[in-house]
Amino acid sequence: MFGPNVTIMDGDHNMSKVGAYMFDVQEKLPENDLPVLISNDVWVGCNATILKGVTIGEGTVIAAGSVVTANVLPYSIVGGVPAKVIGSRFSEDEIIKHKLLLESL
Repeated sequence: MFGPNVTIMDGDHNMSKVGAYMFDVQEKLPENDLPVLISNDVWVGCNATILKGVTIGEGTVIAAGSVVTANVLPYSIVGGVPAKVIGSRFSEDEIIKHKLLLESL
């Protein structure tokens, strides 16, 4: 689920070329563009930004206005700039029960 105004950025500009305006640099470095992977059962709050190379684990909640700069473990609740873990959606026992119940649907 996505709230309004979510931004997912999987690329960057090459800022390493000396003697050229960034706008004019057309060449990309391998690290300039990296995929963003978003697992199942994720909720991304409004105005959140997810940056290149990030994997969002299953069952994660991303708070509104957060900037996600690093991978997020499954069933985490993250928030802030940069986003940090602020809680867990379920206990380990609840995660097992949750997955079993979902499989039975």
